[in-house]
Amino acid sequence: MIIPIDIQNGVDIAAGVKPFILANTEKFKRDPWVHENIQYNAFTFPGEFVYLYHSLKTQFYTNGEKIGIDTHMPYYIKGWINVYHKNEKIPWHQHNDTKWPGMYHGVFCIESAGESYTVYEDGNDVESINGGCHIINDMTTKHTSTKNLSDELRITLAFDIVGLDYYKIKWDNPNNRPSVNQYIPFV
Repeated sequence: MIIPIDIQNGVDIAAGVKPFILANTEKFKRDPWVHENIQYNAFTFPGEFVYLYHSLKTQFYTNGEKIGIDTHMPYYIKGWINVYHKNEKIPWHQHNDTKWPGMYHGVFCIESAGESYTVYEDGNDVESINGGCHIINDMTTKHTSTKNLSDELRITLAFDIVGLDYYKIKWDNPNNRPSVNQYIPFV
């Protein structure tokens, strides 16, 4: 299930974080597009990233019943920046091979660069609108983005939210520590 998330002042937050991202685009390049060992968490960046974190957290817990969130479980979040140049897109991918309770994936659009979408394998397409956000209630659903046809950069902040049970399983395996260390408490 995909639900839209109303980020308070989302358009202003998107406009506020965009200069920081544009000044640091080289730091956000990676191959492949989605990589477990991204060495930052966008929610630890300065300025409006803090407002985005708090607004997202409020909406996540407020809308929790819609996507089956157990509000008694502690959650952790990691976020990363996707920068798409002209004719680039994210290939089909998923964030976990096994469905696990308390796992969510979402996207916050910073710059849509014209008409663009996140496309899910179940046929749900979510339009990218500056300041818009959505969450899906699992990390196993394959998804992609439409190709950026604009000369302008398309920029999104994607994020994964996991419950304490999953986090602890990952933490207990030393081979998973690089990816687990990216998460921060979502409280």
